[in-house]
Amino acid sequence: MTRFPKPNRQHDDDAADRFVKGIAAPAPAPAPAPAAKPDLSRPTVDIPTELHRQFKARCATDGTTMGEVVAKIMQSWLTDAQTKS
Repeated sequence: MTRFPKPNRQHDDDAADRFVKGIAAPAPAPAPAPAAKPDLSRPTVDIPTELHRQFKARCATDGTTMGEVVAKIMQSWLTDAQTKS
């Protein structure tokens, strides 16, 4: 006996007859187009271990990712730099 149940398959009683007669089966539906992935970069930075630990914990507590927070900080920094120029 297997751990997993057999998949529920719909029986097509006429499939064998259609195959023998050379009648093509209906074409399967086309696969959905994959969602466009955003163009991302993965920078590597050296920061103090304790700062990293605190940052990671805070992100987890806030329910966000470190990448999202870093991106917001970078965008804010760039915006501030543009307004000062």
